[in-house]
Amino acid sequence: MVGEYKIKSDLIYKEKGCDECNQTGYKGRVVISEVMAINDNIRQLMAKNATYNEIRDAARKNGMDTLF
Repeated sequence: MVGEYKIKSDLIYKEKGCDECNQTGYKGRVVISEVMAINDNIRQLMAKNATYNEIRDAARKNGMDTLF
């Protein structure tokens, strides 16, 4: 488990600083992210503080594909 997210992968890198990256460990890294379109249904769920699972299920019904 990485951070608070459950990521199943054998290929997870941890940052390691150097002088070239100013000790951040992130120079040359590429971000892979997921984008979820917010429609009226999801907006309403968010407004009523719906659970993660409720929002995820609504997004999937709306056609969202996840990275996993």
